[in-house]
Amino acid sequence: MMGLRLKQSFAVVTSAMIVSGFSVAAAGTLFTNPIIVVSPRTINFGGVHWKTVVTNSFLVENWGGGKLIGKATVEPPFKILSGGSYKLGPRDVQVVTISYSPSRAAADTNVVKFTGGDGVSAPVTGKLTGAPADK
Repeated sequence: MMGLRLKQSFAVVTSAMIVSGFSVAAAGTLFTNPIIVVSPRTINFGGVHWKTVVTNSFLVENWGGGKLIGKATVEPPFKILSGGSYKLGPRDVQVVTISYSPSRAAADTNVVKFTGGDGVSAPVTGKLTGAPADK
């Protein structure tokens, strides 16, 4: 009876992970290469006043084995403030802090590129609220 409950619980957890876009094996099995996972998958800074700087963060994780070595990059008006280079062992996590200060455009959109473990990209967006100082 206990074995059946354990199998059912494992099936539910595994299904939930696959539905959410991730698949994970038990620690110490299957994966010998680094696997990069970044969360959240996107950041929307919302409306930001002209000449104001706001920050937010991504978590970079190594869900695989080996060493995940890489860096996070993004083009202006977004900027990596800290955690932009990483060397993560299995199950290690690092915070990557990003800032946004609106350009003169009504809205800004870009992509943060994370290298290592086949790499991933995460969209970032923000909007200008209030008029630019010399418009």
